[in-house]
Amino acid sequence: RRRHTRLQGDWSSDVCSSDLNIETEKENISVAGTLFQNEPRITEVNQIKLEANISKNMIFIQNHDKPGLIGEIGTILGKNNHNIGNFHLGRRANKEGYAIALIAIDNEVSENSLHEIEKLESVTKVQKLKF
Repeated sequence: RRRHTRLQGDWSSDVCSSDLNIETEKENISVAGTLFQNEPRITEVNQIKLEANISKNMIFIQNHDKPGLIGEIGTILGKNNHNIGNFHLGRRANKEGYAIALIAIDNEVSENSLHEIEKLESVTKVQKLKF
């Protein structure tokens, strides 16, 4: 589904939004995004709202929403010489315990880092993204 909206005002610009639904044998994934002032952004993943600029190297994480996870992820990335450019978070509006993170890093994430993050108790899925 694709939407195109023209905003009016002193700051008028074109905003173009798209929704993508991917169905595999294992899971269904929905992603919504927008192009605002020629800059792509992810605005929703699996019905969880967030706003994330797209970067060349990113990590996508699904997790149980529990205290301490952000610090654990940061520690793993720092220990493996990955600098975090942006850390975007989202969770279900009803706070039922399901959350996501999109993390932009300056260099390509190592397999070792992905395995360490995957082992964290709260993490249910970790995936490297390259744009």
